[in-house]
Amino acid sequence: IYTIGEVSKKIKLSEKTLCKLFDSKIIDGYLIPVSEDRRIPKSCLDRFSEKYNVPFNTPIYGTCEVSKILGIYKKYVSRLFDSGKLGGFRFSDSHHRMIPHNSLIYFVKNNKKYYHLVESVENLKEL
Repeated sequence: IYTIGEVSKKIKLSEKTLCKLFDSKIIDGYLIPVSEDRRIPKSCLDRFSEKYNVPFNTPIYGTCEVSKILGIYKKYVSRLFDSGKLGGFRFSDSHHRMIPHNSLIYFVKNNKKYYHLVESVENLKEL
């Protein structure tokens, strides 16, 4: 059984994002009475990871973060994602696009316009 903080470290999503996913029932778990702390059993975390293809121990970025990394507008990141040029996943009933670190590396390595960012994107994983 994991806390939100432990899950955050394990799947590299912010605690705030995880709380939103928990509260919207995208990731299952339970609340501790009185304290209202969230707990997520391993089985629920595994089910979530399988259903949404969420990798463990690799950073996951939102479109806003990717737009800052690539130096382009957020709207353009969304278009790249929606066209399939930038890999990632979306949670059901959510407009949020999530881009795993390895997908971002693949994109910059295979796109001449962003190839100069390969080294800096690869180093982001160390942060």
